[in-house]
Amino acid sequence: MFLTALPLASHYAVADVKASIALSNQRDSEVAAKLAADKTAQEKRDSLLFYLNAASASEKVANITASSSKIDIAARFIANYTDRVLISKARTHIMATQLFSQIKQVKYAVALPAINALINVELGNAELLYQEGRSIEKA
Repeated sequence: MFLTALPLASHYAVADVKASIALSNQRDSEVAAKLAADKTAQEKRDSLLFYLNAASASEKVANITASSSKIDIAARFIANYTDRVLISKARTHIMATQLFSQIKQVKYAVALPAINALINVELGNAELLYQEGRSIEKA
């Protein structure tokens, strides 16, 4: 009886080794997939921050159009709620910069709709409320 069980034992030993190798390969592929997903997420985050920084640099040289287009490009790389908040804050900041530029150029009638839009975003901002009253008075 021992001699007849010997081929079965070797067959199951080989099957166990193959199953172990298959399980190991599956774990390796899962780890590789997770690493690839993490790398992609990090690249998206880096791209988002790069374009937000580029938008900020464009804004400093008073190029609102270029800054706004860079924010639109950065919006393509949104991966989570935090990124969405960053984009929203950047857009609000660009709107405020453009608004104050129009006020400095005494374009009160043009600035009034932008003031109202910003007041809806930033409730209770005293500077915006002051500029709204001033623009209504001067327009």
